[in-house]
Amino acid sequence: MYNAILPAPEAVTEVLEIGLGTNNTDVLSNMGPKGQPGALLRAFRDYCVNAQVFGADFDKRVLFEEDRIKTYYVDQTKFAALQDLGGKIGQGFDLMIDDGLHAPNANVYALTLFLGLLKPNSWAVIEDISETTLDQWHIVSAILTAHFQAQIVKCGSAHGYSPSYIFLVQNRLRS
Repeated sequence: MYNAILPAPEAVTEVLEIGLGTNNTDVLSNMGPKGQPGALLRAFRDYCVNAQVFGADFDKRVLFEEDRIKTYYVDQTKFAALQDLGGKIGQGFDLMIDDGLHAPNANVYALTLFLGLLKPNSWAVIEDISETTLDQWHIVSAILTAHFQAQIVKCGSAHGYSPSYIFLVQNRLRS
């Protein structure tokens, strides 16, 4: 999917992902002890060769800084914390991803932040949406202003789990 929405990865200058993934098993929604926190950030750094990549997570133990990657602590259940993050990272993003808590309130808070920081013709992505919350996302899609275009994409299911969905929003303003 990211190849489709980023047809010119060399033109991407800023990416944010909320939810680095944690391998600390004392944290809800962890990847298990063999998980690799920050793997997607590193993939975007390598794929988008001119991008500064930012990440944010609730688990302070997985935060790190590497070449063209900087991560921050955020509690995405608190909108003020997301606003604080926005003040630290600035605006002009080509891609912003919420792969964090996977709770509707936290997802909507993240999307609200994203819409104000996206540059024209860029994307916001909310990953791993439960089928039980699709009605909410249809409402969110309907109330977006005219220059944002949203779509819901069904993803496959794995290991007997219900399918998940991705909410995509494109800022249709032209620069």
